[in-house]
Parts: sequence; C-alpha cells; structure tokens
Amino acid sequence: MNKFTVFFCTGLLAFTLLFTGCTGSSLSKADEAKSRMQYKIAGDLYTILGPKVKGPNAKEDQARAREEAAYCYRMANEYEKAIKAYEKVVKKDPKNTEALYQLGLLNMKVAGGKNADAKREARDYFKKYLEEVPNDERAIAKIAALDSAENWEKEAPNSRFKVSNLKVVNTKGMEYSPMIAGKKDDVLYFSTDREGGVAKKKIYGLTGNSYSDMWFIKAKKGSKRNAAKTWEKPEIALGTINTKYNDGSCVFDRKYSTVYYTQCNGSDGKSTSCKLFQAKLSGTEWAEEQMLGFCVDDTFDYGHPALSEDGKTMYFSSNRDGGEGGYDIWCVTYNQRAKSWGVPFNLGPTINTDKDEMFPYVSVHNGALYFSSNGHLGMGGLDVFTVEGSGTEWT
Repeated sequence: MNKFTVFFCTGLLAFTLLFTGCTGSSLSKADEAKSRMQYKIAGDLYTILGPKVKGPNAKEDQARAREEAAYCYRMANEYEKAIKAYEKVVKKDPKNTEALYQLGLLNMKVAGGKNADAKREARDYFKKYLEEVPNDERAIAKIAALDSAENWEKEAPNSRFKVSNLKVVNTKGMEYSPMIAGKKDDVLYFSTDREGGVAKKKIYGLTGNSYSDMWFIKAKKGSKRNAAKTWEKPEIALGTINTKYNDGSCVFDRKYSTVYYTQCNGSDGKSTSCKLFQAKLSGTEWAEEQMLGFCVDDTFDYGHPALSEDGKTMYFSSNRDGGEGGYDIWCVTYNQRAKSWGVPFNLGPTINTDKDEMFPYVSVHNGALYFSSNGHLGMGGLDVFTVEGSGTEWT
C-alpha cells in the first residue's frame, strides 16, 4: 500500500474492528490497523481507545493515542478529523512542533482559495511553529505561499474558465483522473472508488471505501461536440483492466484502441506497489493486458501515465531511484524498431522537488506539460502547475 493508492471496511468491518474488544485499555487493535495502513479505521480506534487507557503509563499512552489518531486521519485524507485531533495534541502540548506544522498544512488544504478563516489559522500555526523552530525554510515557504494565494485570488475574477460540478459522475466516494476516450470528445473515462465495482463489497482499509476501478460516461446522441454535453449514466469499463484491487489513472493512444493505466496491489492483491499496464480494445472490452517492461521491479511505484500527441513519449510518476525525492515526473520514449519502451529518465529539478509530483498531462493543443505538486509554491496540498519544454529542459 502506498501514496498512489490513496486516491482509493464496509460499515460492518469498521464497526467490528471498532467495538470488538474495545472495552480494554490496550491500543493494540489500533496499532495493528495502523501497521496494515488501515488509517481511517486506526484513527477511529485511537480516538475511542485512547481516553480509556489505564495503568502506570496511562498518561504517555493517551498522549501517543492522540498523536497517532491525528497522523492516521491525515494519512486517510480526513482533513477535518485530522485538524481536530491535532488540536487535541496542541491543547495538551502547546509546543508540539509536529502538531503545529501539520495544523498549518491541514488548514491550508482546507482553505483552498476561499476559506479565509482556515488561511488565518494556517498562518497562525506556522508562526507558532517558527517560534519553536526559528528560520525553518519549510514554514517560511508556506507563509509565502499564503501571501501569494491572496494575489492569485485577486486575479481569479479575470479567469476565462468556469468550473462546474459534473453531477452525473460525482458521488460521495472519490472520482479522479478524468480522460477523454473518444475522437469526438464524446467518451470520458475516470477513476472512482464508488460502490458497484469489481471488488463488490470488499473494502480498502486506507480509505474505508471500496477499491478503485475505471468507469466511463458517453455523450447522449445528438450532443454537439463544442456545446455542453448531456451525458448518459456511468458504466464500469469491461474486460481485464479492472481487478479486485486498485485500478485507475488511464490514458489512450490516438486511435483510442490502446489504454495505458495504473494497477496497484497486483491482480491477486499480493503486490505492495503500483505498476503501469497496457490493454487493447476488443469489441467493447479491454483485453491482452500486460505490464510495461520498465516497471517490472516491485521495489518502486509507477503510475499516472500521460502520452504526447504522437504517442511516442510517455510521462508518469514514480519514486524510483535517481529522482529528486518523493514521487517525481519521469519520461520514457517508445522504440518503434524494438516494439518496446526504453529506459525512463527523470525530468529534473525544474519540475521535480523533494516532495511529490504526480498526475502529468500533456496538452494536445500546445504540447505543454501539466502536473500536480505539493513541493512547489502553491495554495496547499497538491496544486496544478504547467511547464513547457522537452527532455530535461523546462521553463
């Protein structure tokens, strides 16, 4: 399990884990859930069991439970719960530097471009952190980002883009990585951990939701290409590309007959990493799936493929050796003679940081590369950035 699968138990499972044996004072069940990366469940267990701990080390164990609950909620992307948990830590330990810094980060994520109170909270926590750790470059950079965000927001009314909710797709689960899959822009694939996937009622402990699958929507007949489309109900993609584990973040060749996608945990669930696969369209189903040769090593994660317009260059995110740290954007070219992809190379420090760069996308209009990063100056969490160039030379 890893960061790639986050963007991936039932109430019965959670209920069972939370309340079976919860009358004791031990944190062992919470620790076990955390060790399995079942962060959402672990966060609830630490929250419930922590105050009940007794014995000679009760004070220390209760403090650990508060900190572990905050960490687990943060790892599960339960931002509001994580904020409340870290606030409990700070209430008992006002100079806890980890809690102060994380409260700054979490409030930035909640704030986005609109929540003024959360931005103010973020700034205050970073300042309190700097009182304990003077001149820390990370916190100074975050305060600079908050300042920059105010200027970006002033420019927002002049944007020529309008964002609206694609209600036919969105659920209480996660929907992410949309990708056009038709020559007339009339098919849209996306990844989602909604109910009704291949895994049925099987739950992914990291999020408490189902495992992710690839789904798609089609434009209703008669919809104009350049007008707002009316979409049919979502359908799950058929064939071998969806397994009982985490599948998603796909891209298509120009003929929309080959799909490249991310598959995590292996088809049997035993793998601990994510890999890139390809599959061919056969009728209405995807078949002949195979792993791309350069990511066979199970040591590293590979995901989020993107293609240049000619289909000969692939960009992807990976934590393989030779990067700047965390997940980086990498590139690989297709060898037509050998009928295989070559050796990947890192796009370099202009794009990549010591944090995470993910979800690359190449514009078919101007060739610009878009990607998400939490390492560059942004508004909090993963933000979208764009660069132009090629190889390792980028603006």
